[in-house]
Amino acid sequence: MRRAAILFAASIIPVCLLAQAPPTPKPAAPAKVPIVIIPGLAEAAAPEAITSLVKTWLDAWNKLDGTAAATQKFVDLYAPDATHEVGSPGRPLGPEFFAAPEGIRKMAEEFGKTCTEAAYRLETFTANEKASDLIYYADGPWGGPAIAVPYTGAFTVRETKRRYFYPGVAVFHIKAGKIIYARFYQDRDELAEVRP
Repeated sequence: MRRAAILFAASIIPVCLLAQAPPTPKPAAPAKVPIVIIPGLAEAAAPEAITSLVKTWLDAWNKLDGTAAATQKFVDLYAPDATHEVGSPGRPLGPEFFAAPEGIRKMAEEFGKTCTEAAYRLETFTANEKASDLIYYADGPWGGPAIAVPYTGAFTVRETKRRYFYPGVAVFHIKAGKIIYARFYQDRDELAEVRP
C-alpha cells in the first residue's frame, strides 16, 4: 500500500506543479498589417471632407470649358507639387504625367478646348433594391487619405460632335485638403461612342 501511495504521489506531484507554474509567455504579436477601410455609402460612411473633395473634382472637371477661370478652379484642387497620371489612349507607351501647376493646367485647358458636354460621375452600384455611389479609402503614410472611386466619363469631341463614354477608376492621394497625386485608370478598349 505504501508503495502504491508513493507511485501515486510521484505521478500527481508533477501535474500539480505544472498547474501552479506561471503561464508560459505568449509569442509576440505579428507585425501590424495595414487595414483598408472600405465604407459602403459614400455620404453615410466616408468622411465629409473625402466625399466633398471627390465631388468637387468631378464638378470642376465637368465645367472645364477652356476659360482661364474654369481651369484655375480645377488647378486649385491640387497641391503645388502634385502629379496627375493618366493612360494614353491609342499609344502603347504607358501613362502620361502632368506636374502641377503648369502640367495640370495644360491638361485641363486642352480638355476644355477639345471636349464639351463633359459628364463625369461616380459609378452607381445596385444590390438588394438599393443604389450607392462607392468611395474606397484608407489612411496613407503621407498623412492623408488615399481614395479610389469607380466613375463613368462622357464627353463630346468639339470638332467632330461625336460623343463618347467609358468606365474607369480614379485614385487620389490627399494631404491637407489638396490632391498630391491622382491616377486615372481607363481601358481604351472600353471607350464607346454614344449613338443618337
